[in-house]
Amino acid sequence: MDKTKCPRCSGKKFWKVRRNKIKCKNCKYEFRSKVYPLSLSRYEWKKFLKWFLISGRIKTIMEQAGFSKYKVLKCCEVVRLAMSKDVPSVFEGIVEVDETYIGGSWKNKNKAEKMKEARSRRGRGTRKQPVLGIFCRDGKVWATEIEGVEAKDLQPVIEKKARKGTIICSDTWCGYTGIAAKGYLHRLVNHGKGQYSD
Repeated sequence: MDKTKCPRCSGKKFWKVRRNKIKCKNCKYEFRSKVYPLSLSRYEWKKFLKWFLISGRIKTIMEQAGFSKYKVLKCCEVVRLAMSKDVPSVFEGIVEVDETYIGGSWKNKNKAEKMKEARSRRGRGTRKQPVLGIFCRDGKVWATEIEGVEAKDLQPVIEKKARKGTIICSDTWCGYTGIAAKGYLHRLVNHGKGQYSD
């Protein structure tokens, strides 16, 4: 993961020398690396992961784990990269899908933002970012930003991420209507009748 290169000869092999410098094995040029390696002990990783999972806020992790901001940001990058590699390209089996809106609470918006949204409703119809999440029962989750929450926005994403013949579980939102005709088994839960699981 170290992307350090010699500025003179683009060499990638170095010796550590005095005053936090490194020396190129090829041209013997000494310089300070702008890419700092991340070296944490097992104990430090456990401490970071504990606060990453509990809070997820950079400031909280810095305070509780006692790390610098740079170290926390680098750790977050490493963890998120590892998490993204663990998600399968195509889901199969029993898959749950749902859409939501991501954005700040109405009470936290400034006056200008409230004026822009004065006539719009909360949830659907607002300026919040719609997101589609796909959850496989074996524990894998995938989410992406989408343009809208209509069938033309939801169903192409589901077709790309779920194998034909997969059992798709969703609520009764009209954006999922017709997914069964595309080669999936479609199971519904009706939130309007107080049903949240089957």
